[in-house]
Amino acid sequence: AVERAIRIKEIESECSIALLSDRSPGMSVFDHELPIEEPEHALTDKVENLDRSPFEQTLFLDTDTFVVDEQAFDELWGLLERAPLAAAFDIARSGQTGRQDIIDSQPPTSFPMLNTGVLLYEQPAVDPLIERWREIHDEYVQQGEPNINDQIAFRRALWETDFPFTVLPPEYNFIVPSPQ
Repeated sequence: AVERAIRIKEIESECSIALLSDRSPGMSVFDHELPIEEPEHALTDKVENLDRSPFEQTLFLDTDTFVVDEQAFDELWGLLERAPLAAAFDIARSGQTGRQDIIDSQPPTSFPMLNTGVLLYEQPAVDPLIERWREIHDEYVQQGEPNINDQIAFRRALWETDFPFTVLPPEYNFIVPSPQ
């Protein structure tokens, strides 16, 4: 998280950065440090804490995200004038599951799977979506799927709430294969 924050400050020095974590990084690169008191150390932590952002407009980045160039920020915020949420397609549909009951509760396959590692959103407009996402994710965890991908619940929450969103282009979710 520290390396990512330093990189963002290099690109966009005026950008305020908040860290949600169960431990302090011990560096002053973050403008806000929001403790996660009882972390699960799982995807649940993201779903449970996303609405704690101290900003009205938030660009949430998973810690495995790397910002490449400043143009990524230049036009991004204007998207929130069109919709209170923007996310990139998850082209791999990484949230697939073999559980038939979860498959049956999902939207049609024609409805996109969005990646939740890069989310641009506006509060409080997005709060009802986050609350529904949390409820669905908790439902799956209680049904015996503690490590279920949060994107499955996010997709269903988008569908059920009919929440307005826009899609980020693929370069906002360019996945580099990990070295073996």
